[in-house]
Amino acid sequence: MNHAIHRLCRCAKRICPARAWSGAAPYASLGLALPLALAAPFGSSSSSLQIALFALAAALAITVVLVPLQWLLYGVILAIPFDNLSLPVGPLGISVSDALLVVLVLRWLLVVAQRGGRIARSEIYAPATLFFALLLPSFLVTSDYALSARHAFAILMMLTTALVATNLLRSEGRLRHAVTAFMVASAVISLLALAQLYLWLRYHISPFQWDLNAAHIGGMTFLRLTGTYVDPNWLALYLIGPIVLGLFVALEQPASRRYKAFVWAALALDTAVFLMTFSRGGWVTLLAFMVVFVLLRARAPSRGLWLAMVIAVLVAAPLLATMFVEINPSSVRSREVLQELGAEVMTEHPLAGTGLGTFKYLPQNPFHGPTHSIYLQIGADAGIPPLVAFLWLGLVVMVNAVRALRVAPAGSTRAILVGSVYALGCIAIEGAFLDALIVKYLWVLVGIISAAAAVARADHSPEETSSVEAHTQPLLEQES
Repeated sequence: MNHAIHRLCRCAKRICPARAWSGAAPYASLGLALPLALAAPFGSSSSSLQIALFALAAALAITVVLVPLQWLLYGVILAIPFDNLSLPVGPLGISVSDALLVVLVLRWLLVVAQRGGRIARSEIYAPATLFFALLLPSFLVTSDYALSARHAFAILMMLTTALVATNLLRSEGRLRHAVTAFMVASAVISLLALAQLYLWLRYHISPFQWDLNAAHIGGMTFLRLTGTYVDPNWLALYLIGPIVLGLFVALEQPASRRYKAFVWAALALDTAVFLMTFSRGGWVTLLAFMVVFVLLRARAPSRGLWLAMVIAVLVAAPLLATMFVEINPSSVRSREVLQELGAEVMTEHPLAGTGLGTFKYLPQNPFHGPTHSIYLQIGADAGIPPLVAFLWLGLVVMVNAVRALRVAPAGSTRAILVGSVYALGCIAIEGAFLDALIVKYLWVLVGIISAAAAVARADHSPEETSSVEAHTQPLLEQES
């Protein structure tokens, strides 16, 4: 057996050479990945389909330890659109991106410990740690420990995503690769959404949807596209990130014509699908971003024209609002009730909330749904202190990015940093109408912003460069 493992690792070195393969790191990685994959079937039923899926997961677990760390992170980004397709493992639901992230983190920590590397400096670590710590008192009042544990695990996975991205993306090339993975993933989910539309029009079936999501406007019925998600609003929340980020990359990042053509094609595809989600919160958020974007980029002589366009939009706002209400009048009222209830629960339980994930199961919740607001959801589930810590975390991320932008030279890093900041801002605004806490792409953007800010500062200041290298060089050398 040992001889076979040695042969496997020698073959892996030829296929994917990397410095992290020296010493005992690959064998330790295999020892961690195999039990993780092989133990999974014991948490679920033993149907032949699930056994086959877990056998495939075991094979993938062996495979993923043969690729560089940063490419595992790109794999996480590509797998995020499929997070709803998770398998039950004990009390948790494990998705492909969860499994990849677990293996990635374990490998990364092993290599850091073996080589004596240190975790790179970042301003987000302290507020992120405080935010998660302040969530824990909610376990003292929760009515369902298993449910709260699942939510705590999901939030921990989100924060870990930001931490890993912050450390592994501290170079311009890796940042570009991460953005490319983001755009590829968005194009894949958009194509699946169009396939969903085709199957509904041709065969009257709508895959990935538990219940048919339709918009009724003027006596006509339109399918609300969900892609791999079960809710069109979640698809809109996902697509707004790559749409905004891709726009800055296409306009400002120096790249080949072929790459920019790919980005523009992905943008057109994503925008078309985004509009067919009929997500009112998403539409309003993207419209507000476009107004700000046009005003900031417009030259001085044409500002009057753009101002006239904004006034025209404001005049048309009542008509647009009427159309939005007609899409689904009952959902507007239900969201108002849920948000009002979320505010009431937060004020009645200000210190620890009612327990992570328990809001939708409260007796006074008539719709048994979330608050449809990331901020009210945190406050209702865990109380006001973690809500303040979460807002502080967002403020730290934005202030850190703005400081870096002041010194960032023109180029790929600056384009990615600006686009990520605007994309995160759009998600934060849309999050006021949707609970976006446990979505990895939000935290991937946080990690990208933190890493891009460090690269931008390093490019500007020699002292900053030496500081970044001192803390990140051992990590950057872990993989070729």
